[in-house]
Amino acid sequence: MVKKITRISDDGTKFSKLDRFLVNDQFIKLWKDLSVVALERRESDHCPLVLRNRIIDFGPKPFKVFDEWLNKDDALRVVNEAWVKSVGGSRKDCVFRDKLKNVKRELKKWNNCEFGNLDDEIRDLKDKAGKLEYLAELGTISEQERACWLETRRHWIKKEKNKVKHAKTEGANSVDFGW
Repeated sequence: MVKKITRISDDGTKFSKLDRFLVNDQFIKLWKDLSVVALERRESDHCPLVLRNRIIDFGPKPFKVFDEWLNKDDALRVVNEAWVKSVGGSRKDCVFRDKLKNVKRELKKWNNCEFGNLDDEIRDLKDKAGKLEYLAELGTISEQERACWLETRRHWIKKEKNKVKHAKTEGANSVDFGW
Protein backbone atom coordinates (compact mmCIF):
# COMPACT_ATOMS: atom_id res chain seq x y z
CA MET A 1 0.00 0.00 0.00
CA VAL A 2 1.34 3.44 -0.91
CA LYS A 3 1.60 5.60 2.19
CA LYS A 4 -0.08 8.99 2.06
CA ILE A 5 1.63 10.04 5.27
CA THR A 6 5.14 9.26 6.48
CA ARG A 7 5.04 10.74 9.97
CA ILE A 8 2.54 10.44 12.79
CA SER A 9 3.09 12.17 16.12
CA ASP A 10 3.40 9.88 19.13
CA ASP A 11 -0.04 10.82 20.35
CA GLY A 12 -1.58 10.21 16.91
CA THR A 13 -2.91 13.76 16.45
CA LYS A 14 -0.55 15.16 13.78
CA PHE A 15 0.14 13.71 10.33
CA SER A 16 2.78 14.78 7.81
CA LYS A 17 4.17 13.64 4.49
CA LEU A 18 7.93 13.92 4.28
CA ASP A 19 9.12 12.43 1.00
CA ARG A 20 11.84 14.66 -0.40
CA PHE A 21 15.47 13.99 -1.24
CA LEU A 22 18.02 16.66 -1.99
CA VAL A 23 19.92 15.71 -5.17
CA ASN A 24 21.57 17.55 -8.04
CA ASP A 25 21.26 17.26 -11.85
CA GLN A 26 24.28 14.97 -12.15
CA PHE A 27 22.73 12.54 -9.69
CA ILE A 28 19.46 12.53 -11.65
CA LYS A 29 21.34 11.83 -14.91
CA LEU A 30 23.05 8.81 -13.34
CA TRP A 31 19.88 7.43 -11.75
CA LYS A 32 16.95 7.97 -14.12
CA ASP A 33 14.40 5.51 -12.73
CA LEU A 34 14.19 6.71 -9.14
CA SER A 35 11.27 6.41 -6.81
CA VAL A 36 10.72 7.00 -3.12
CA VAL A 37 9.53 4.08 -1.01
CA ALA A 38 8.20 4.58 2.51
CA LEU A 39 8.98 1.55 4.66
CA GLU A 40 6.94 0.48 7.68
CA ARG A 41 7.07 2.71 10.69
CA ARG A 42 8.38 0.83 13.73
CA GLU A 43 9.35 2.53 16.96
CA SER A 44 9.96 5.91 15.36
CA ASP A 45 7.26 8.39 14.45
CA HIS A 46 8.72 8.49 10.91
CA CYS A 47 8.59 5.94 8.11
CA PRO A 48 12.11 5.27 6.86
CA LEU A 49 12.39 6.49 3.28
CA VAL A 50 14.37 4.67 0.62
CA LEU A 51 15.42 6.12 -2.70
CA ARG A 52 15.03 3.21 -5.12
CA ASN A 53 16.30 2.83 -8.66
CA ARG A 54 14.76 -0.57 -9.44
CA ILE A 55 13.15 -3.54 -7.79
CA ILE A 56 15.53 -6.37 -7.02
CA ASP A 57 14.09 -9.81 -6.33
CA PHE A 58 16.41 -11.85 -4.13
CA GLY A 59 14.13 -14.89 -4.26
CA PRO A 60 12.64 -16.77 -1.34
CA LYS A 61 13.84 -16.38 2.21
CA PRO A 62 16.72 -18.69 3.06
CA PHE A 63 16.21 -21.83 5.08
CA LYS A 64 17.34 -21.30 8.68
CA VAL A 65 18.09 -23.54 11.62
CA PHE A 66 17.91 -21.86 15.02
CA ASP A 67 20.15 -22.97 17.88
CA GLU A 68 17.20 -23.25 20.24
CA TRP A 69 15.70 -25.92 17.96
CA LEU A 70 18.72 -28.11 18.66
CA ASN A 71 17.89 -28.06 22.39
CA LYS A 72 14.53 -29.74 21.72
CA ASP A 73 14.49 -33.54 21.63
CA ASP A 74 11.87 -33.82 18.92
CA ALA A 75 13.56 -31.47 16.41
CA LEU A 76 15.73 -34.26 15.00
CA ARG A 77 12.67 -36.50 14.80
CA VAL A 78 10.82 -33.86 12.76
CA VAL A 79 13.78 -33.55 10.36
CA ASN A 80 14.13 -37.32 9.95
CA GLU A 81 10.41 -37.85 9.35
CA ALA A 82 10.32 -35.07 6.76
CA TRP A 83 13.46 -36.36 5.03
CA VAL A 84 12.21 -39.92 4.53
CA LYS A 85 8.95 -38.81 2.89
CA SER A 86 8.96 -39.84 -0.73
CA VAL A 87 9.14 -37.17 -3.41
CA GLY A 88 8.56 -37.42 -7.14
CA GLY A 89 11.08 -37.01 -9.90
CA SER A 90 14.09 -38.91 -11.15
CA ARG A 91 16.73 -36.18 -11.24
CA LYS A 92 18.77 -36.36 -8.07
CA ASP A 93 19.10 -32.58 -7.75
CA CYS A 94 15.30 -32.18 -7.91
CA VAL A 95 14.76 -34.99 -5.38
CA PHE A 96 17.27 -33.34 -3.03
CA ARG A 97 15.57 -29.94 -3.46
CA ASP A 98 12.14 -31.41 -2.77
CA LYS A 99 13.38 -33.25 0.33
CA LEU A 100 14.78 -29.97 1.65
CA LYS A 101 11.42 -28.32 0.96
CA ASN A 102 9.74 -31.07 2.99
CA VAL A 103 12.14 -30.46 5.89
CA LYS A 104 11.56 -26.70 5.71
CA ARG A 105 7.77 -27.09 5.65
CA GLU A 106 7.72 -29.54 8.57
CA LEU A 107 10.15 -27.50 10.67
CA LYS A 108 8.04 -24.42 10.10
CA LYS A 109 4.91 -26.24 11.29
CA TRP A 110 6.77 -27.70 14.28
CA ASN A 111 8.27 -24.31 15.19
CA ASN A 112 4.82 -22.69 15.13
CA CYS A 113 3.43 -25.38 17.43
CA GLU A 114 6.45 -25.45 19.73
CA PHE A 115 7.23 -21.74 20.03
CA GLY A 116 4.09 -20.01 18.77
CA ASN A 117 4.02 -17.72 15.80
CA LEU A 118 5.05 -14.24 16.90
CA ASP A 119 5.44 -13.21 13.27
CA ASP A 120 1.73 -13.79 12.61
CA GLU A 121 0.75 -11.90 15.75
CA ILE A 122 3.02 -8.99 14.81
CA ARG A 123 1.70 -8.98 11.23
CA ASP A 124 -1.91 -8.92 12.49
CA LEU A 125 -1.13 -5.99 14.79
CA LYS A 126 0.62 -4.14 11.94
CA ASP A 127 -2.38 -4.73 9.69
CA LYS A 128 -4.79 -3.45 12.33
CA ALA A 129 -2.63 -0.34 12.94
CA GLY A 130 -2.35 0.19 9.18
CA LYS A 131 -6.14 0.12 8.74
CA LEU A 132 -6.58 2.64 11.52
CA GLU A 133 -3.85 4.84 10.01
CA TYR A 134 -5.69 4.68 6.69
CA LEU A 135 -8.89 5.86 8.39
CA ALA A 136 -6.88 8.68 9.98
CA GLU A 137 -5.55 9.66 6.56
CA LEU A 138 -9.14 9.94 5.35
CA GLY A 139 -9.91 12.11 8.36
CA THR A 140 -12.56 9.70 9.66
CA ILE A 141 -10.98 8.44 12.88
CA SER A 142 -12.78 8.74 16.19
CA GLU A 143 -11.15 9.30 19.55
CA GLN A 144 -11.87 5.65 20.42
CA GLU A 145 -10.19 4.47 17.18
CA ARG A 146 -7.18 6.70 17.89
CA ALA A 147 -6.88 5.12 21.35
CA CYS A 148 -7.17 1.68 19.74
CA TRP A 149 -4.40 2.63 17.27
CA LEU A 150 -2.13 3.73 20.15
CA GLU A 151 -2.79 0.48 22.04
CA THR A 152 -2.25 -1.65 18.93
CA ARG A 153 1.09 0.04 18.19
CA ARG A 154 2.12 -0.41 21.82
CA HIS A 155 1.39 -4.17 21.63
CA TRP A 156 3.11 -4.47 18.26
CA ILE A 157 6.30 -2.77 19.46
CA LYS A 158 6.28 -4.84 22.68
CA LYS A 159 5.96 -8.09 20.71
CA GLU A 160 8.79 -7.11 18.36
CA LYS A 161 11.02 -6.29 21.34
CA ASN A 162 10.10 -9.62 22.94
CA LYS A 163 10.94 -11.42 19.72
CA VAL A 164 14.38 -9.81 19.60
CA LYS A 165 14.93 -10.41 23.33
CA HIS A 166 13.84 -14.04 22.98
CA ALA A 167 16.25 -14.56 20.10
CA LYS A 168 19.11 -13.12 22.15
CA THR A 169 18.38 -14.82 25.47
CA GLU A 170 17.58 -18.22 24.02
CA GLY A 171 20.71 -18.24 21.86
CA ALA A 172 18.62 -18.41 18.71
CA ASN A 173 21.46 -17.74 16.36
CA SER A 174 20.69 -19.04 12.94
CA VAL A 175 22.58 -20.63 10.12
CA ASP A 176 21.45 -19.71 6.61
CA PHE A 177 21.62 -22.64 4.24
CA GLY A 178 20.20 -20.59 1.34
CA TRP A 179 17.81 -23.33 0.26
